[in-house]
Amino acid sequence: MRIALMVLALLSITPALAQEPPSFTIYFDLNSARPSEAARKIVERAADVAKQREAENRFDHIKVVGYADTSGSDARAQVLSQERAEAVKQLLLARGLPATKVKTEGRGKHDLAVATRNHVRDARNRRARIVIYAPGE
Repeated sequence: MRIALMVLALLSITPALAQEPPSFTIYFDLNSARPSEAARKIVERAADVAKQREAENRFDHIKVVGYADTSGSDARAQVLSQERAEAVKQLLLARGLPATKVKTEGRGKHDLAVATRNHVRDARNRRARIVIYAPGE
């Protein structure tokens, strides 16, 4: 009985584990910031989720982070990753999300999905990630 009470006490003071914010990943062709039809459908799904969360007061903002593989120069990868993030942002805005709620960032060759040597073309690293944040996240 005493152990059961201690377990209940621990459960009551342990905060619930926070869920990860919803996220979506789209992929790009080599040297391209133009989303494919498949990518556009994923962005539409992300926009729908954001709008649903907004209706439930569980939406604060979206962050779109663009990435590049290691095939080009560092400078080109940085520019391309930002262009990818901006292209996704434009699709989100076209779906009715306010510009003030969509933030972008380009990470170039940093934070690769798949570690590769420099100058390696890997489609898994040519991506943009959309993360939907709730208030306080």
